[in-house]
Amino acid sequence: MGVRGLLSTCLKDSDACTYTYDLVQVAQQHGGLELIVDFNSFKHHILLKFWKGLSKLRGNYYLRILGGEYETLHNYVTKLVNDLKSLGIHLVFYIDGEKGSSIEALRQKFNTWKERHIKEIERMSQILNVMRQKTDINDLSWDTNINPVLLNDQLMATLRSCECEIHQSPAGEADLPIIRALRDRPKAFAILSNDSDFCVFKKSRLIPDDLFDIGNDLHLGEPRELPAKPWRLLVKVISTERVMTMLNLKEHGLLVEMSIVAGNDYTRPYMQKYIRHRTYLNNGKFSYNIDVQGGPHIQSFAHWIQTNQTAEEHWYLAKCMEMDPGFRQAVIHSRNFYNLRGEPDRCPDKGDFSLTLVRNVRSHRYALTYTALSFRWRSSWSMNMAVVHRNLVKLRTVENLQTFHRIWSHQEKGEHVNWFERHGDKNGFIVYILRYFLLLNWQQNLNVTKNEFIALVVMVIGHWDEKHYQAMSIRPSIRCVNIGNWMQDVYRHGYQMFGSVLHIRREFPLPGELFSGSVWAALYMVCQSGEKKESCSAYMQNSVAQDSEENERCCNRQT
Repeated sequence: MGVRGLLSTCLKDSDACTYTYDLVQVAQQHGGLELIVDFNSFKHHILLKFWKGLSKLRGNYYLRILGGEYETLHNYVTKLVNDLKSLGIHLVFYIDGEKGSSIEALRQKFNTWKERHIKEIERMSQILNVMRQKTDINDLSWDTNINPVLLNDQLMATLRSCECEIHQSPAGEADLPIIRALRDRPKAFAILSNDSDFCVFKKSRLIPDDLFDIGNDLHLGEPRELPAKPWRLLVKVISTERVMTMLNLKEHGLLVEMSIVAGNDYTRPYMQKYIRHRTYLNNGKFSYNIDVQGGPHIQSFAHWIQTNQTAEEHWYLAKCMEMDPGFRQAVIHSRNFYNLRGEPDRCPDKGDFSLTLVRNVRSHRYALTYTALSFRWRSSWSMNMAVVHRNLVKLRTVENLQTFHRIWSHQEKGEHVNWFERHGDKNGFIVYILRYFLLLNWQQNLNVTKNEFIALVVMVIGHWDEKHYQAMSIRPSIRCVNIGNWMQDVYRHGYQMFGSVLHIRREFPLPGELFSGSVWAALYMVCQSGEKKESCSAYMQNSVAQDSEENERCCNRQT
């Protein structure tokens, strides 16, 4: 997020704070260039464009709430990244650590995360109203969509297959590694992100989403399956120096002070409270303690800081800093942060275990979620896991698969069949996650029915043409999406968490090989009986039935 209102101010007056470049031409002139990419920003931007273009192409505006078209997304991102690479434009990705992996970040940003979570709940409520048939899907903005459960897993696999350089922060956010990469990497041209913090760092160069491909030469968001390979790629780059000129701030220190008062990720929760505080006068009127003329806008804060120079020069903020140690620390941290005097967040120190986690997160062997959970658990458990890890590294893949079998069979009664031995690694993994899902939800939790489970089995073992089902405009029920997401979450625990720790993730199928939101919605509707099934068009039922027969023949041949 960054500084409240700063990015929107820059976008509104982009000519005053940007330079325009053709990245294709710059790459040709300099023998290639690198864009330092904020992975989370890239993910949200590309997903929005993907859903928008695919929905228009297929004539199905429910696709963005079905839960993931992973294979189609893989092809989309692969085409984009490889086309840019062929033009000498290389994307270097930096990924934030998981929330909870850094105690310092948790303390400083908890209130900001809480605000974001509230907005996320509001967004999900809008999507639920579509499923309840209370809201038309066309009334939702394009950025109101479901974040597929396995989006990160599929995107990471896709970027690795494109041989992209990926840097993973084991703890905290990746802002400092990103700005240092811009400064230190010889080919680094600009940062691709929507985080306005990169408008405040000294000598920063930022390309926000709205200023990337301003000539629409990639045709992102257009009704087409894949992006176009551009002959030019126009962008506008926001530079810190031009932002200072636009706001009439003579020194970089004043821009930092303005970010503190306007409210950045560290000071925003405090400033939102203090900016409303007022003193009542004898005549019944009142005056605000922080006298920002013109209201809480970036230009007004810039004018205010020209007068006061620093936050504590104002009597009321000086008092607040004295009385509230949290606010005082947020101000100090902001100054260190924007002046690159700090260090990236570190994981809690739990000895051997910490070093093992950090090393394996950086090399992408361990899942981020696993890391965050591990640091919240007891150190005694952590030390045991460090020993387990050392032992597992020495074991062969076959023995690690056996360990996976023992863990994932713990719900089973009677004799435990080793499905890897019976069906091979990939198909065996599919059987494990299907059985685990069934035992979790049969006559408990989701109370999944026989037909619903059969539909799940058919989806994950079949070979479906995703494109065909994307054209079927089906409004999913809440239960349809819920079951699909539960199944994907079971997969994620098996593939990402246990697969990472046991070093056998490469043996398992990727999300795009098993899951598709459009296929699942069609199969779920067909498996319903009575009135629900009648609402499904005869064309769709026949189409699914024909593909099911073909998949059954394929499965029989494989057996």
